[in-house]
Order: sequence, then C-alpha cells, then structure tokens
Amino acid sequence: MSIISTLLQLFRRPAVRPAAAVPDTTWPLWRQGDILIRRVDKIPDQAQRSPVPHGILAHGELTGHSHRLERPQSALLFQGAITLGEFFLDARRAGARIVHEEHGPIELPSGQYRVWRQREYAQREIRVVGD
Repeated sequence: MSIISTLLQLFRRPAVRPAAAVPDTTWPLWRQGDILIRRVDKIPDQAQRSPVPHGILAHGELTGHSHRLERPQSALLFQGAITLGEFFLDARRAGARIVHEEHGPIELPSGQYRVWRQREYAQREIRVVGD
C-alpha cells in the first residue's frame, strides 16, 4: 500500500478526542495566517497552565513575525493537552485581541479557546505550516 493511500485512509477516519476538547460546531472558527482558533466548552483537565510573559503565542519561522496577545494579561495559556502544537487560551472577562504584523487582528470575546497551527502534507510527512 502506498504512503498516499495510507494517509487517505487515516484522514477518512473520524478523529477520537476527549469530549471536553471537542468544540461545539456552532462556535465560529477564526484564522490568522497559519493559526486557527475555535471556542471550546472546557479546557481539557490534562492541559497545564504555561506562562506567556510577552504574550507571544507562535513565532513565524519564515518572517520572524509573531502571533501574540496585544495585552499579555488578557488571557491564560494552557499547553500539553492533546497534540503537539495545540494549546488553549482562557480569555478573561474583557476578552483578548490577537495581533500579527501581516494579518488583521482577531477579537476574542471572553471564553475558552483551542488554538492550533495549520498543517500541510509534504512528501512522506505531515507538518506544521510555516508563517
């Protein structure tokens, strides 16, 4: 069986995720370059709080620009929950604003969010998209 047919079979299978991390599909999906954001009902219990002193959520490998919280204190960051490159934000009462030098800002209302990097297929691997 070829690598491509194996990957196609894997992608056809529904992903099995803990119920707490599965977002309600009625929530909107935001995209800022290679970053995707969706509101969730609850941050998974296994996610651990991680400090974000400068508010940087993801660095752009190609441009050096970053996706970051305009006000670092506006949200708490949680990592290590489900997959590599995925993390969660707990936007405080006033919500959070995510900015980037090349993309428009995203205004997140107060709530909890799953954030992950877009992925792409390259020959023999699936990798995170470079921004």
